[in-house]
Amino acid sequence: MFKLSKESKLTFYALIVVPCLWIALNSYGILDGWKVWTLDQRMTWNPFGLFRGEVSHRDASNADDPVKVDDNQTVPRVPKVMYVNFDAKTLEMEGVGERPWDRAFFRDVAKVLLKRGNARVVAFDFLFSPKSASRMVPEDNVYRSDGAVGELVAAYPDRVVLGAGYTGVQTMLMKVPDISANPPIFFEGFDGSVIEGKFPYPEAPTYPMQSYVEGEYLGRIGSITIIPYRTVDNVPRWVPLWFPGGGKAHAYNVLGGKREKLALDLNKVSSVQITEIQSSLLDLKTKREALQQSLATGGVLFASLDEGKKTLEQKISKLQVELAEVLKGNVLSGSNNSSVSLDELKKLEAKIEELDEVVGNFQKTLEANPAIASVVEPQLKARQEEREELI
Repeated sequence: MFKLSKESKLTFYALIVVPCLWIALNSYGILDGWKVWTLDQRMTWNPFGLFRGEVSHRDASNADDPVKVDDNQTVPRVPKVMYVNFDAKTLEMEGVGERPWDRAFFRDVAKVLLKRGNARVVAFDFLFSPKSASRMVPEDNVYRSDGAVGELVAAYPDRVVLGAGYTGVQTMLMKVPDISANPPIFFEGFDGSVIEGKFPYPEAPTYPMQSYVEGEYLGRIGSITIIPYRTVDNVPRWVPLWFPGGGKAHAYNVLGGKREKLALDLNKVSSVQITEIQSSLLDLKTKREALQQSLATGGVLFASLDEGKKTLEQKISKLQVELAEVLKGNVLSGSNNSSVSLDELKKLEAKIEELDEVVGNFQKTLEANPAIASVVEPQLKARQEEREELI
């Protein structure tokens, strides 16, 4: 039988305490806490130059050297990063409003940074998710708010990055087989060998913030997913910079959103045409009322002309009787009972017939074209007076 010496037994019992203690400390997360604490110290504290300490990305001697980029522009070799915080003071601003916040506010802030601040890129570290829209807000208001961000993306397609996150929450457009909103982390069970046709897709903005124009997707998204060191605290110390993507998931998100907003899109596109048609209808209504008023005035005029016509017909009949008597050799009754020659009577009759024809033509003209009453009426009145004098 194998026997240990007294010294060996003491050594064995002393050493076995170490793994047991290690297992116990690890089970309660104490070792992870020590590891994180020492990491924080090494990254932030540098006594006597022994540790790395905090490193500024702007300390390089050539940080401000210009580097040419697109469109013959230049930027510093080491980019300057500025964080614009949406804090309590921002919430007190008059233009922010209450929740849900109008996304037009964020569009305006981004435009200020791009235009006046000369920012090369503006990225949002929060989600413009369709899940954040309250059912109490009218759909038109949500569409207008999302459209404001869409206008920003359309104006600066390569300079605006919208946030997307693997929150585990699928939107109404992404509830399709083989698409998951969980983060594709290997130690959480993600299997890269079966990724074909099963691309994970984050909770992300949809149409009209992202779009599909002339065969190309319009809009850029970036992951804001940060996995905390759960066994110690909720302070993020490592960030995944890339996730596998592709497949039909993005098409579901963008084109599915466009399908749901199609009715609102059509209303927006046709709003200008609707306004023009309404203006034309109002103009036609005004013209119709003016025409009706003109027709009413013409009706009164026609009634007056009809009475004058009847009076003239009566006088013509009287003259014809008197003329018939004259032609038989009788004397035309007048104020002085004077006799009139036959030639003068014939001339008088011809003149009256001519005036009757002219008056008749004027009346027909007025009946056909009431709009020229102001021109025809004075001439008609003059002919009628001339005929009265002859009678």
